[in-house]
Amino acid sequence: MKRLEEAWFSYAGVKSDAMGILLTSMPTRPHPAANGDYEIVPGRDGRLWFPDDTYDQIVVRINCVSDGSVSMDEINAWLSGSGDLIFSDEPNRAYRARITKEFARSPKYARLTAQEFPVSWDCDPYRYQTPETQAQSVTNGGSLVNPGAVSLPRITVAGTGDIALLIGSQLIEIEGMTDGVIIDSEQQDAIDYDDGLTLRNDLVVLDEFPKLLPGANIISWSGTGTVSSVTVLPRWRYL
Repeated sequence: MKRLEEAWFSYAGVKSDAMGILLTSMPTRPHPAANGDYEIVPGRDGRLWFPDDTYDQIVVRINCVSDGSVSMDEINAWLSGSGDLIFSDEPNRAYRARITKEFARSPKYARLTAQEFPVSWDCDPYRYQTPETQAQSVTNGGSLVNPGAVSLPRITVAGTGDIALLIGSQLIEIEGMTDGVIIDSEQQDAIDYDDGLTLRNDLVVLDEFPKLLPGANIISWSGTGTVSSVTVLPRWRYL
């Protein structure tokens, strides 16, 4: 099987060529399956789909060959655990990946040290932009344009008092700020502005943590409090 000399992948911050690994094929990258349930509705043909607006994880697979320059013990230690997974044909997209399945290796040629083996990763359904876009300051009534799928931002509000923060049509009420609050939609927590660690869910009232929808997202705020700045780490991601 032909090796792909110019193809590479990076896992947990280490590139395959640094580990003496050559690809024999680029990965399979399936579109994730939507989570939800079909239900039979009496008097209605077929079944009705009830989505829960999430996606199942996917499996990404490759076949590769070790050139023998790095020991298989080192390669085995590297290809374990979890980390970001990036491929050379999409160097600005990263999977959040984990290796959970065993893989077998065999000599590529008789009496040679080169080893051929497949590797598969269990991945979150999204591909995240890498390097990650830095946090962006927004003005009252300004917008952020999401170039991909729905994202789960980290929003930092610096200010005091009570405000109503609107992300598109999503309302977040912040009450009794003394210096500010961080709203992390991925972590699903409100966090202390000063130390970035202490939970402050007592400061926010919301139906669900805000999301940035595909396209333009208007961000505005009002209330009796004072806002000195709002910054958003968008965490752009793609299906």
